[in-house]
Order: sequence, then C-alpha cells, then structure tokens
Amino acid sequence: MAMETWLRPNRRAIGFGFILPTTLLATGVTLIVRLPSSGGALQSGIATLLIGSSVLLISSLAYHLHQPRLACAEGELLVYLMGGNPIRVPVDVVECFFLGQTGLDHGPQGVDVHNVVVRLAERAEQWHHRDVKKNLGTWCGGYITVKGAWCEPITVDLMRELNRRLAEQHRATKDAFQGKQT
Repeated sequence: MAMETWLRPNRRAIGFGFILPTTLLATGVTLIVRLPSSGGALQSGIATLLIGSSVLLISSLAYHLHQPRLACAEGELLVYLMGGNPIRVPVDVVECFFLGQTGLDHGPQGVDVHNVVVRLAERAEQWHHRDVKKNLGTWCGGYITVKGAWCEPITVDLMRELNRRLAEQHRATKDAFQGKQT
C-alpha cells in the first residue's frame, strides 16, 4: 500500500529558504566563469565551497519540500516531526484531529497560528509522549500538536478531510480484522 499524504509542509516558507543557497550558487558559478585560466587557488576554492554548500542546502530544502507532516500507510499514521524518518503510530490509537491555535514562537506578538492537534487514545499510554523538534510541534499527554507555521494552510475543511480519512482508515482496519476472524 502506498503512502498517502494527509498534511503537507508549508511550501511557501520552504520556498523562501531557497533564496540564500540559490544566491550562493549563482555567486560561485559567476566566480568560476570569470576565473581566468591562471586564476588564483583562493578564488577557485571559494567558488567551489560556495557551489558545494549551496547544492547541499538546496538538496536538503528539496527533501523537506516533499516530506509531509502527516501521512498514512499500512494502517499507521506517519508523523514527521523529527526531520528524518517518521514516527509510526497505529491508526487505531488515533481518535481524531481538531483545530488548535497558538501564538507564533518568533515574530510579532498577538499573531495566532492554527495548529493540527491529533488526539490519541487514553488507553495507548505508550504513545502519550515522544521527543520531537520543538519548531515543528509537540507531543505530550496523548496529544500531538503540529505547528501550523510549518505546514499547509490549516482550515476547517482540511480538518474535516483529515477526520474523514481517519474514519476510512478505522473502517478499513476493522474490516480487515473481521475478515481475518472469519
């Protein structure tokens, strides 16, 4: 079964991140192009360093541009709040998604951001806490909060869609379980 993306990253914020490495890449290429054939080792080294570091930054940003915040595969909710591999939560312990709201960590005071809050079953105590990147969200007390500044715009319609998909997954899990018992 293929992974289904449920919550995408904030492409606009990540897109702004491309400005600096693209500028560094252009500067490095310009130095190489303008470098005379008997150019200095220092200028060549700086150009190579600029090009290499910008390519690494661009690659990292491209990776994060396509990495979801929440996805679903094989009966598990994939939670991408660590920057690398997801934390895999069984869908049957996910109760619902709801809209949360907090202030920005950085920036103007009084600006509120919508968040996605994932409620986990009280009985699933082993899932009540995980360490995650604080700038992406929090995970404690059986609630996962995905910070809205780092994902696609969070709307009431998006929340309805997340809960609809969750209900579908719950039905599919229940049907698969009943199918194994018969």
